[in-house]
Amino acid sequence: MSTLVFLEHHEGELQKDSLGVLGKAALLGGDVSVLIAGSGVEGLAAQAGKYGARKVYVA
Repeated sequence: MSTLVFLEHHEGELQKDSLGVLGKAALLGGDVSVLIAGSGVEGLAAQAGKYGARKVYVA
């Protein structure tokens, strides 16, 4: 099973609610990918990996 989570961010920080969803998705097992949309969000990609994302897409 694969899961895609859209992560919300504000002022350079990933939102706690989004990270909670990411953590729950990781508990389900399977591949978990995330999408972080916006300009200048590349630095947030590494943070997503700490919460269980196997792939991070930046748009």
